[in-house]
Amino acid sequence: MYLLVFSGLFFDRFFHTPGILGGISIPMGLEVFVSYKKPLYATIILLYSTIAFNGANYAFKWSTWSLSIVYSLFGLLLGCIFLAIQVTEYRHLTFNITDTVYGSCFYLLTGFHGFHVVIGLIFLSIQHDRLISWTVSQERHLGYILAMIYWHFVDIVWIFLFIFVYYLNNKGYPEFLYV
Repeated sequence: MYLLVFSGLFFDRFFHTPGILGGISIPMGLEVFVSYKKPLYATIILLYSTIAFNGANYAFKWSTWSLSIVYSLFGLLLGCIFLAIQVTEYRHLTFNITDTVYGSCFYLLTGFHGFHVVIGLIFLSIQHDRLISWTVSQERHLGYILAMIYWHFVDIVWIFLFIFVYYLNNKGYPEFLYV
């Protein structure tokens, strides 16, 4: 519920910025941090982690246990790297959650996403431990599939956050909004 409210607030500020800021609602601290490199790298890393988890699932279906374990471990490592990039971003920002509406929405949306990434990593690490201990079979691996579906949801949410929170705010508004 809170996520919907803050998404609504964010989009209200996104589409109705005051003229003083020149049509851009992004605080100065994010402009300094976001040269698209770190958030774009984080997006690519998160998408590669999804590919790694899918590779683990397919290797598991093809009875290649060792390859499945390697792919799963690689996906977990990439998820942890994504979290490290987000923590680095939080440490270098010059605005805070109480500065502006954008700051509140930014921290809440990216913070909730980070929280869901942590939950997904916990869920996937439990499934990775099940792979290592051989307590799953080709017929009984629903937990791994559900963990992957949750991870895909986390990826899709991040793609939307990256587009709206980072990309469109840093580049300014699309042309159709100036009419």
